[in-house]
Amino acid sequence: MLKDYSIIKPKTRSFISFNAHSKGLKNKINLNIKFIRKYFLNYNLRQYKNILVLGSSTGYGLSTSLTAYFSLKPFNIINVFFDRKSKGTKTASSGWYNMSHLSSKVNNNRTSVFFLNEDVFLNKTKRKVLKLLGILNIKLDLLVYSIAAPKRLDIRKNSSLSACLKPVIAKYEGKTINLDSGDVVSCILQIADFKEIYSTKYVMGGEDWFLWVNYLTSYGYLNNSFQTFAYSYVGPELTWSIYKYGTIGEAKKDLFLHSRKIFKLLSKSLQCKVFVFLNKAVTTQASAAIPVVPLYLSILYRCTGLLSMNEQCLGQIARVFHKLPLFKKKFGVLRLDEYEIEGNTQLKLFYSWVSISKHSINTLGSFNSYRKSFLKLFGFCFNNIDYTSPININATIVNKLY
Repeated sequence: MLKDYSIIKPKTRSFISFNAHSKGLKNKINLNIKFIRKYFLNYNLRQYKNILVLGSSTGYGLSTSLTAYFSLKPFNIINVFFDRKSKGTKTASSGWYNMSHLSSKVNNNRTSVFFLNEDVFLNKTKRKVLKLLGILNIKLDLLVYSIAAPKRLDIRKNSSLSACLKPVIAKYEGKTINLDSGDVVSCILQIADFKEIYSTKYVMGGEDWFLWVNYLTSYGYLNNSFQTFAYSYVGPELTWSIYKYGTIGEAKKDLFLHSRKIFKLLSKSLQCKVFVFLNKAVTTQASAAIPVVPLYLSILYRCTGLLSMNEQCLGQIARVFHKLPLFKKKFGVLRLDEYEIEGNTQLKLFYSWVSISKHSINTLGSFNSYRKSFLKLFGFCFNNIDYTSPININATIVNKLY
């Protein structure tokens, strides 16, 4: 067996995956590209010349970058992400492999694509993007903020603050799912204290989005018709005790407040548009970390799967860019979760939630579908991939690494 080749099997604990399968993720990228090309086959959507995607390597950010390149046909896309390369026998992160495979696909002269592996929260990252814009002599038409980070450096105190996932109104006592065993188990979460609420808002709120826009506009790098948007989720009442009325809900309120600050800042001099998109619940590593949500998704996949409405990130983002030209308003919240919050779907969800147990998880819900969708985030569970064969765990970003 060659030095850099290994047989890679899933290694997970709860919502954490300790490895990723490069060949499986390459297959996933190829399937995504095929979907985008088919979805936008009869559309001409070249409405943005220069795009910056913050958090481009996984989830909604990756879907944004893929959709931008393969349907919007801009002149320049700048991808900013924060992922690890392979080291020794350890695989790279799924995000690194995603960016590597994307870089191998963007090798024509139509669009220049740049890849910057840096912490999006740091000022030096903002300076690097600013320098690149200056070298290219371009202004941005679109900035997409898609960050789901667990921690952020507080430069004022030179310490790292971490997000937490707790209720803020009342102690939570309910159900969740053990992601390792698939058992439905009880879950008790204590109320977050002030520091935990503040830290979660600082990490997951909208301040950094505002700082990016403020920094770029202060140096004159935004076009007159500049647009920016971020992705969020609010969900139905079934999840509110943890989500809407939890620390993460406080962070999402902060995101909305900063979207208003951004619009107020830009509308003085630009014909701008600022949106927060409320997306449907989907499987991501970030959503897997939220108590209640994996069980909720297991039931949701059963309900929406039967109704052929089970969109994942890419389907949601394809609809974002398909609908954007139709939006007349310049600011606000735009919902893309209508399949999820539809009355009949929620009624089925409620009755399944009340009755579900470890004995009925795969009749009232579909944990197997959820587990499979989770493992696919890391390149596993694709039927056309031979997981018994060794693969090269090393990968490079071959296009333009700035």
